[in-house]
Amino acid sequence: WLLSSVSGTVALRLAVRHRLLRMRAQGRLARNVAVVAHSRQELEMARKSGENAASFGNLIGIFSDRFADDRLTGSLDDLLRMAKSVHIDEIRFGIALERAGDLEAAVRKLSAVPTELRLDPVLTRAYVRPPSGFDPPPLTIKRRPLAGWDSAVKRTEDVFCAALLLLFVAPLFGIIMLLVRLDSRGP
Repeated sequence: WLLSSVSGTVALRLAVRHRLLRMRAQGRLARNVAVVAHSRQELEMARKSGENAASFGNLIGIFSDRFADDRLTGSLDDLLRMAKSVHIDEIRFGIALERAGDLEAAVRKLSAVPTELRLDPVLTRAYVRPPSGFDPPPLTIKRRPLAGWDSAVKRTEDVFCAALLLLFVAPLFGIIMLLVRLDSRGP
């Protein structure tokens, strides 16, 4: 019994590891990132950051209402439409203090999207890479609802409450079944 449970656990772990490696190779575990650029400099920084998919994530597009450029994917309205059909893990903004009003309006417009909104210092035109070579992490403005373990805890809670409710209602269903059986003669 002990040997079979240990071998079953090892086999399950190997199967899950194989599946995760295959999903990573297909790019299904990469974070999908959209960027909102307020200037051409932020557009260039986003393009350069997007080339390094290992640290930045899968760049699905660069959007702006501020200026027009052939390299842009579209406007913020296009980003809102895309978010309905494509899973977006995070939306990054450049930190441009002189355009705080534009940033606030964009955040307000995109706050309905169930994704993380972040300020990324790397997208700023005044950004200088520190001597350590490590970029500072983006600052989170809004977290995704039920991110991380919260969704697993909610799912567990839902299943547990449903099972508990079924246990409480089962005697009532049994009584109803008996009453129907006693009342009708059957087929």
